Amino acid sequence: MYSYLVFRGNSSNLVEDALLRRPWWKGVVNVPILDSATSDMKKILLHRKDESIKEAFEKQLFNFCWKSFTQVKYCISPKTGQVHTTTLHSIDPVPEYGRSDNNPHKRQLVNHFANIEPLCTKNGLLTSLKSYYPPLKLGCFDATPTTFVCTSNTKDKSWQAFVEHFKDIARKKMKLISIPWKHCSENMWILKPTNSNQGRGIEVFKELTKIKSFMRGKPKGEEWIFQKYLERPLLLWGRKFDIRVWVTVTENFEIYIHNEGYLRTSSESYTTDLDNTKNGGTTKSMVHLTNFCMQKHGPNVGKYEDGNTLSFKEFQQYLDDFHADDQVNFRHEIFPRVKQLCVDAILSAHLELEEGNRGRHSAELFGFDFMVDEDYRTWLIEVNTNPFLGTQNEWHGKLVSDMIEGFTQLTIDRLFPKPKEYKSNSDINTDLIHNWKLLYNKESNFLEVSLLPNSKREQLGVG
Repeated sequence: MYSYLVFRGNSSNLVEDALLRRPWWKGVVNVPILDSATSDMKKILLHRKDESIKEAFEKQLFNFCWKSFTQVKYCISPKTGQVHTTTLHSIDPVPEYGRSDNNPHKRQLVNHFANIEPLCTKNGLLTSLKSYYPPLKLGCFDATPTTFVCTSNTKDKSWQAFVEHFKDIARKKMKLISIPWKHCSENMWILKPTNSNQGRGIEVFKELTKIKSFMRGKPKGEEWIFQKYLERPLLLWGRKFDIRVWVTVTENFEIYIHNEGYLRTSSESYTTDLDNTKNGGTTKSMVHLTNFCMQKHGPNVGKYEDGNTLSFKEFQQYLDDFHADDQVNFRHEIFPRVKQLCVDAILSAHLELEEGNRGRHSAELFGFDFMVDEDYRTWLIEVNTNPFLGTQNEWHGKLVSDMIEGFTQLTIDRLFPKPKEYKSNSDINTDLIHNWKLLYNKESNFLEVSLLPNSKREQLGVG
């Protein structure tokens, strides 16, 4: 029998549910939370369970560990709030566990790579892509919108380069600009903290004086992403959307994409007028930020789409109904570029991902976010190490649950096969693994044939 630790957070119960469908797995920690318990008692029991999981993690006596983020925090002093922080990889595995090739019961797997910053932080991804593309004779800013990393120090070279770029656009000088001019007419920029998610801290500006004023109060040395805003996005009934896809990377650098993702929609009509948006910053955020963690706080959440989500099939129906003359096929024209950019991003950071691994197995589920402009060109926006696993509606909940079951078959089951003494469980839908499509295999030098060769990528500006 194998043992697991599943930390609480971001609907991690879906992972535990998948493991519980396999009677050859058991939890290291067992603290029952009864439905009949009072809310106060549930809080006490959940806290007790959290602390027990941390203690078990420190002892390293487990085969598989799932945690939303790599950090594990231990409270040293409740009075002062002092904490000690470790990570999934900073503790050496005990001799009983590690990377055994012969005995699966002695293997240990965690759900994060040791060094994900070059892929999953906004400045790290930018650095990785800027190093990856030039040897291919491709441009980083043909894949992701033009971006600068700046601090509040206006004397920094990056800040001065941004100001020059901003003024070039204002003067209609396009000498350094890769992004199509249609996205520059309002000179809009989106500012993001480099190391946060769920839309926190993001602002949109079109005036240099307001950007300077916004940054003036930021802590010294704190880095921010200044990214050119895509001013002419493809819209759904006049509202913004983005595309979320899931990607799994194994320790052998097999790259898989889940064939079904979803669209995240805004609940407010799109406008580039930043001064006349209703109710101040709240509705302004609802216009420009499409992730559900932000949209759920808006007054119109769920008004147009249940849970502010659409399936790929529904998106294709929209294209057929409202853009019939363009004859756009999502699977043949948009999704191939999505897949290519996923591969590019991961390969750009692959040398760093396993730095710091202390002798255990790793695999990771990533959430990739894309935007599509009005020319049906897809742009990579960011990569998330902790993709949202919550339920936005019944359809979305099943999609996420099925994705996690397929992920379990793809990663956990392969390292920890069913022991012979156990019978197959009819509750496990073994077809769900087939929703994960192999894009790249480092060992066999496999690259999915539908991905674009360099000649075609240059022609289309795929970069």
